[in-house]
Amino acid sequence: MLVLLLWAATAAAERPRRPRPPVYPRTLTVLTLNLRAHLDSPRLREPAIAAYLRRTRPDVVLFQEVATPAAAQAQRVLPKGYVVAHRQNPDTGRGLAIATRHDLITSESVVLPGRGRPALGATIRIRDFEFAVVNVHLSPELTAGKRRQGELGAALAFLERLRGKGHGFIGGDMNFGDGAPEDALLRRYTDVFRSRHRRLPGFTWDVKKNGLAKKNGYAGEPSRRLDRIGLVGPWRVRQSAVVLTNVLPRPKGAPADAPRLHPSDHFGLQTQLQPLRPPVTKSTRRRR
Repeated sequence: MLVLLLWAATAAAERPRRPRPPVYPRTLTVLTLNLRAHLDSPRLREPAIAAYLRRTRPDVVLFQEVATPAAAQAQRVLPKGYVVAHRQNPDTGRGLAIATRHDLITSESVVLPGRGRPALGATIRIRDFEFAVVNVHLSPELTAGKRRQGELGAALAFLERLRGKGHGFIGGDMNFGDGAPEDALLRRYTDVFRSRHRRLPGFTWDVKKNGLAKKNGYAGEPSRRLDRIGLVGPWRVRQSAVVLTNVLPRPKGAPADAPRLHPSDHFGLQTQLQPLRPPVTKSTRRRR
Protein backbone atom coordinates (compact mmCIF):
# COMPACT_ATOMS: atom_id res chain seq x y z
CA MET A 1 0.00 0.00 0.00
CA LEU A 2 2.84 2.39 0.88
CA VAL A 3 4.49 1.68 -2.47
CA LEU A 4 1.26 2.44 -4.30
CA LEU A 5 0.83 5.73 -2.44
CA LEU A 6 4.41 6.74 -3.22
CA TRP A 7 3.92 5.84 -6.88
CA ALA A 8 0.70 7.86 -7.07
CA ALA A 9 2.36 10.89 -5.46
CA THR A 10 5.33 10.65 -7.83
CA ALA A 11 3.07 10.32 -10.87
CA ALA A 12 1.04 13.35 -9.79
CA ALA A 13 4.20 15.37 -9.30
CA GLU A 14 5.51 14.41 -12.74
CA ARG A 15 2.22 15.11 -14.52
CA PRO A 16 2.65 18.40 -16.43
CA ARG A 17 0.46 21.17 -15.12
CA ARG A 18 -1.80 22.93 -17.55
CA PRO A 19 -0.59 26.52 -17.90
CA ARG A 20 -2.76 29.17 -16.25
CA PRO A 21 -4.75 31.10 -18.84
CA PRO A 22 -3.76 34.77 -19.01
CA VAL A 23 -5.84 37.19 -16.98
CA TYR A 24 -7.39 39.93 -19.12
CA PRO A 25 -9.08 43.05 -17.77
CA ARG A 26 -12.84 42.96 -18.10
CA THR A 27 -12.85 46.42 -19.65
CA LEU A 28 -10.51 49.32 -20.24
CA THR A 29 -11.36 52.95 -20.89
CA VAL A 30 -9.55 55.20 -23.37
CA LEU A 31 -9.82 58.98 -23.77
CA THR A 32 -8.36 61.08 -26.58
CA LEU A 33 -8.31 64.87 -26.24
CA ASN A 34 -6.59 67.76 -27.98
CA LEU A 35 -5.65 70.01 -25.05
CA ARG A 36 -5.16 73.26 -27.02
CA ALA A 37 -2.53 73.96 -24.41
CA HIS A 38 -0.83 77.10 -25.67
CA LEU A 39 -3.70 79.58 -26.23
CA ASP A 40 -7.22 80.39 -25.03
CA SER A 41 -6.46 80.64 -21.30
CA PRO A 42 -5.21 77.10 -20.67
CA ARG A 43 -4.88 77.68 -16.92
CA LEU A 44 -8.60 78.51 -16.77
CA ARG A 45 -9.50 75.40 -18.75
CA GLU A 46 -7.19 72.87 -17.11
CA PRO A 47 -9.17 72.50 -13.84
CA ALA A 48 -12.24 71.27 -15.75
CA ILE A 49 -10.13 68.66 -17.55
CA ALA A 50 -8.46 67.62 -14.29
CA ALA A 51 -11.83 67.26 -12.54
CA TYR A 52 -13.14 65.08 -15.36
CA LEU A 53 -10.07 62.83 -15.24
CA ARG A 54 -10.31 62.47 -11.45
CA ARG A 55 -13.93 61.45 -11.80
CA THR A 56 -13.53 58.98 -14.68
CA ARG A 57 -9.91 57.73 -14.29
CA PRO A 58 -9.44 56.36 -17.83
CA ASP A 59 -6.98 53.49 -18.21
CA VAL A 60 -5.27 55.21 -21.16
CA VAL A 61 -5.26 58.90 -22.12
CA LEU A 62 -4.04 60.29 -25.45
CA PHE A 63 -3.28 64.02 -25.45
CA GLN A 64 -2.44 66.20 -28.43
CA GLU A 65 -1.20 69.81 -28.45
CA VAL A 66 0.43 69.47 -25.06
CA ALA A 67 2.47 72.48 -23.94
CA THR A 68 6.24 72.36 -23.60
CA PRO A 69 7.38 70.53 -21.53
CA ALA A 70 4.69 67.98 -22.33
CA ALA A 71 5.09 65.83 -19.23
CA ALA A 72 4.62 68.80 -16.89
CA GLN A 73 1.30 69.89 -18.33
CA ALA A 74 0.00 66.33 -18.63
CA GLN A 75 0.78 65.72 -14.97
CA ARG A 76 -1.04 68.93 -13.98
CA VAL A 77 -4.35 67.60 -15.29
CA LEU A 78 -3.86 63.89 -14.53
CA PRO A 79 -4.65 62.31 -11.16
CA LYS A 80 -1.76 60.86 -9.18
CA GLY A 81 -0.51 57.47 -10.28
CA TYR A 82 -0.35 58.01 -14.05
CA VAL A 83 2.81 57.33 -16.04
CA VAL A 84 3.39 59.63 -19.04
CA ALA A 85 5.31 59.14 -22.29
CA HIS A 86 5.66 62.27 -24.42
CA ARG A 87 7.18 63.58 -27.63
CA GLN A 88 7.43 67.18 -28.81
CA ASN A 89 6.26 68.11 -32.30
CA PRO A 90 8.92 70.13 -34.15
CA ASP A 91 6.31 71.34 -36.63
CA THR A 92 4.29 73.15 -33.94
CA GLY A 93 6.47 73.26 -30.83
CA ARG A 94 3.77 71.40 -28.90
CA GLY A 95 3.57 67.68 -28.33
CA LEU A 96 1.89 64.33 -27.87
CA ALA A 97 1.46 62.40 -24.64
CA ILE A 98 0.28 58.89 -23.76
CA ALA A 99 -0.67 58.41 -20.11
CA THR A 100 -1.72 55.27 -18.29
CA ARG A 101 -2.33 54.20 -14.71
CA HIS A 102 -0.99 50.74 -15.55
CA ASP A 103 2.42 49.42 -16.62
CA LEU A 104 3.95 51.35 -19.50
CA ILE A 105 6.37 48.76 -20.89
CA THR A 106 7.94 50.66 -23.78
CA SER A 107 7.49 53.92 -25.64
CA GLU A 108 9.00 55.21 -28.87
CA SER A 109 8.21 57.65 -31.65
CA VAL A 110 8.61 57.84 -35.41
CA VAL A 111 8.76 60.82 -37.75
CA LEU A 112 5.90 60.92 -40.22
CA PRO A 113 6.42 61.99 -43.85
CA GLY A 114 5.59 65.53 -44.91
CA ARG A 115 6.49 68.10 -42.30
CA GLY A 116 8.09 65.78 -39.78
CA ARG A 117 5.21 65.46 -37.35
CA PRO A 118 5.76 62.61 -34.87
CA ALA A 119 3.64 59.61 -34.00
CA LEU A 120 4.05 58.44 -30.40
CA GLY A 121 3.69 54.74 -29.63
CA ALA A 122 3.63 52.69 -26.44
CA THR A 123 3.14 49.15 -25.20
CA ILE A 124 0.97 48.93 -22.09
CA ARG A 125 0.25 45.98 -19.82
CA ILE A 126 -2.81 45.47 -17.63
CA ARG A 127 -2.40 42.27 -15.62
CA ASP A 128 -1.40 39.68 -18.28
CA PHE A 129 -2.79 41.69 -21.20
CA GLU A 130 -0.41 43.70 -23.38
CA PHE A 131 -1.49 46.00 -26.19
CA ALA A 132 0.03 48.64 -28.46
CA VAL A 133 -1.10 52.28 -28.71
CA VAL A 134 -0.22 54.96 -31.25
CA ASN A 135 -1.13 58.63 -30.73
CA VAL A 136 -1.18 61.08 -33.66
CA HIS A 137 -1.93 64.70 -34.50
CA LEU A 138 -2.15 64.84 -38.29
CA SER A 139 -1.76 67.96 -40.43
CA PRO A 140 -4.69 70.35 -39.91
CA GLU A 141 -4.94 72.34 -43.14
CA LEU A 142 -8.14 71.78 -45.10
CA THR A 143 -6.08 71.31 -48.29
CA ALA A 144 -3.58 68.85 -46.74
CA GLY A 145 -5.47 65.65 -47.56
CA LYS A 146 -2.62 64.03 -49.50
CA ARG A 147 -0.14 64.83 -46.76
CA ARG A 148 -2.50 63.44 -44.13
CA GLN A 149 -2.85 60.21 -46.09
CA GLY A 150 0.93 59.81 -46.03
CA GLU A 151 1.09 60.60 -42.33
CA LEU A 152 -1.74 58.22 -41.46
CA GLY A 153 -0.32 55.40 -43.58
CA ALA A 154 3.04 55.68 -41.82
CA ALA A 155 1.38 55.82 -38.39
CA LEU A 156 -0.64 52.68 -39.14
CA ALA A 157 2.53 50.87 -40.25
CA PHE A 158 4.09 51.93 -36.93
CA LEU A 159 1.12 50.48 -35.03
CA GLU A 160 1.35 47.19 -36.94
CA ARG A 161 5.04 46.90 -36.06
CA LEU A 162 4.39 47.59 -32.39
CA ARG A 163 1.50 45.18 -31.99
CA GLY A 164 2.82 42.23 -34.02
CA LYS A 165 -0.18 39.89 -33.94
CA GLY A 166 -1.63 41.30 -30.75
CA HIS A 167 -4.19 43.92 -29.81
CA GLY A 168 -3.70 47.57 -30.65
CA PHE A 169 -5.34 50.89 -31.42
CA ILE A 170 -4.54 54.24 -32.97
CA GLY A 171 -6.12 57.45 -31.75
CA GLY A 172 -5.80 61.19 -31.73
CA ASP A 173 -6.66 64.33 -33.64
CA MET A 174 -6.73 63.08 -37.23
CA ASN A 175 -8.03 66.33 -38.73
CA PHE A 176 -10.38 64.79 -41.32
CA GLY A 177 -14.09 64.14 -41.26
CA ASP A 178 -16.36 61.31 -42.36
CA GLY A 179 -16.12 60.46 -46.04
CA ALA A 180 -12.71 62.07 -46.60
CA PRO A 181 -10.23 60.08 -48.72
CA GLU A 182 -8.15 59.45 -45.58
CA ASP A 183 -11.05 57.35 -44.26
CA ALA A 184 -10.16 54.55 -46.70
CA LEU A 185 -6.93 53.83 -44.80
CA LEU A 186 -8.92 53.01 -41.66
CA ARG A 187 -11.33 50.53 -43.23
CA ARG A 188 -9.80 47.48 -41.57
CA TYR A 189 -9.85 49.19 -38.17
CA THR A 190 -12.90 49.30 -35.92
CA ASP A 191 -14.12 52.88 -35.51
CA VAL A 192 -15.12 53.00 -31.83
CA PHE A 193 -17.68 55.77 -32.28
CA ARG A 194 -19.32 54.50 -35.47
CA SER A 195 -19.51 50.95 -34.11
CA ARG A 196 -21.92 52.23 -31.43
CA HIS A 197 -23.55 55.24 -33.13
CA ARG A 198 -24.36 54.82 -36.81
CA ARG A 199 -26.40 57.98 -37.21
CA LEU A 200 -25.10 60.48 -34.67
CA PRO A 201 -22.72 63.06 -36.13
CA GLY A 202 -20.19 62.66 -33.31
CA PHE A 203 -18.58 66.02 -34.01
CA THR A 204 -15.54 66.63 -31.83
CA TRP A 205 -14.84 69.84 -33.77
CA ASP A 206 -18.17 71.65 -33.49
CA VAL A 207 -18.22 75.26 -34.68
CA LYS A 208 -21.86 75.68 -33.62
CA LYS A 209 -21.57 74.36 -30.05
CA ASN A 210 -17.98 75.24 -29.17
CA GLY A 211 -17.03 78.90 -29.38
CA LEU A 212 -13.32 78.08 -29.29
CA ALA A 213 -13.67 75.88 -32.37
CA LYS A 214 -15.47 78.66 -34.21
CA LYS A 215 -12.79 81.15 -33.16
CA ASN A 216 -9.81 78.94 -34.05
CA GLY A 217 -11.07 77.28 -37.23
CA TYR A 218 -10.09 78.01 -40.81
CA ALA A 219 -12.37 80.24 -42.86
CA GLY A 220 -15.41 78.22 -43.84
CA GLU A 221 -14.32 75.16 -41.85
CA PRO A 222 -17.32 72.93 -41.04
CA SER A 223 -18.02 70.87 -37.94
CA ARG A 224 -16.47 67.42 -38.29
CA ARG A 225 -15.53 64.25 -36.42
CA LEU A 226 -11.80 64.94 -36.24
CA ASP A 227 -10.88 62.92 -33.16
CA ARG A 228 -10.96 59.15 -33.58
CA ILE A 229 -9.89 55.81 -32.15
CA GLY A 230 -9.41 52.82 -34.46
CA LEU A 231 -9.00 49.27 -33.12
CA VAL A 232 -7.14 46.30 -34.55
CA GLY A 233 -7.31 42.81 -33.07
CA PRO A 234 -10.19 41.14 -31.20
CA TRP A 235 -11.97 43.85 -29.21
CA ARG A 236 -15.57 44.58 -28.29
CA VAL A 237 -16.66 48.22 -28.04
CA ARG A 238 -18.92 48.53 -24.99
CA GLN A 239 -19.49 52.30 -25.00
CA SER A 240 -18.34 55.39 -26.87
CA ALA A 241 -19.21 59.04 -26.33
CA VAL A 242 -18.17 62.58 -27.16
CA VAL A 243 -17.16 64.11 -23.81
CA LEU A 244 -15.94 67.33 -22.21
CA THR A 245 -18.61 69.32 -24.04
CA ASN A 246 -19.54 71.52 -21.07
CA VAL A 247 -19.33 75.31 -21.03
CA LEU A 248 -17.12 76.55 -18.19
CA PRO A 249 -18.34 79.08 -15.60
CA ARG A 250 -17.44 82.64 -16.44
CA PRO A 251 -14.28 83.69 -14.54
CA LYS A 252 -14.71 86.25 -11.77
CA GLY A 253 -14.34 89.76 -13.08
CA ALA A 254 -14.72 88.73 -16.73
CA PRO A 255 -16.82 91.15 -18.80
CA ALA A 256 -20.34 90.01 -19.57
CA ASP A 257 -19.63 89.86 -23.30
CA ALA A 258 -16.43 87.80 -22.94
CA PRO A 259 -16.57 84.55 -24.95
CA ARG A 260 -17.42 81.48 -22.89
CA LEU A 261 -14.73 78.82 -22.59
CA HIS A 262 -14.96 75.06 -23.09
CA PRO A 263 -12.32 72.66 -21.72
CA SER A 264 -10.73 72.78 -25.20
CA ASP A 265 -11.57 73.79 -28.75
CA HIS A 266 -11.95 70.04 -29.41
CA PHE A 267 -14.41 67.87 -27.56
CA GLY A 268 -12.95 64.61 -26.26
CA LEU A 269 -13.74 61.07 -27.39
CA GLN A 270 -13.99 58.36 -24.75
CA THR A 271 -14.61 54.65 -25.22
CA GLN A 272 -14.92 51.58 -23.03
CA LEU A 273 -13.39 48.48 -24.59
CA GLN A 274 -13.44 44.79 -23.78
CA PRO A 275 -10.36 42.87 -24.97
CA LEU A 276 -11.28 39.47 -26.37
CA ARG A 277 -9.03 36.43 -26.48
CA PRO A 278 -7.64 35.54 -29.90
CA PRO A 279 -9.56 32.68 -31.57
CA VAL A 280 -8.09 29.23 -30.98
CA THR A 281 -6.52 27.79 -34.13
CA LYS A 282 -5.05 24.38 -34.88
CA SER A 283 -1.54 25.69 -34.26
CA THR A 284 -2.47 27.14 -30.86
CA ARG A 285 -4.17 23.86 -29.89
CA ARG A 286 -0.96 21.98 -30.72
CA ARG A 287 1.10 24.37 -28.60
CA ARG A 288 -1.18 23.73 -25.66
